Amino acid sequence: MTRLQLKAMFDYYLSTLGERTLDDIRHEILSQLEKRLSGQALDDAQDLLRRYLDYQHALAGLAKGMAGQAQTLDSMAARLQAMQQTRSRYFSAPEIAELFDQDDVLDRFVLR
Repeated sequence: MTRLQLKAMFDYYLSTLGERTLDDIRHEILSQLEKRLSGQALDDAQDLLRRYLDYQHALAGLAKGMAGQAQTLDSMAARLQAMQQTRSRYFSAPEIAELFDQDDVLDRFVLR
């Protein structure tokens, strides 16, 4: 599985957050990974999941910190920049390109 496919799988299960606990979701993802992967590929996917969950947690904190700001182009651009900076704490440059380039293209289009 590619990183992008893994991210899609993570997001699919994470979309049930609220209906299920994060621990239940994490357990389900890990179970699915163990069914589909083995060896180094499994280890890499588990590591990516850990970092992706940490990144999502950091984004939630970022959103709380920016809550209450008016929805202007400047605030949206600042939020995008903060998200991009946050990514670099959890992912390598090649991972960021693979995982988020499509999202960034759309975000930049929306800001224009």
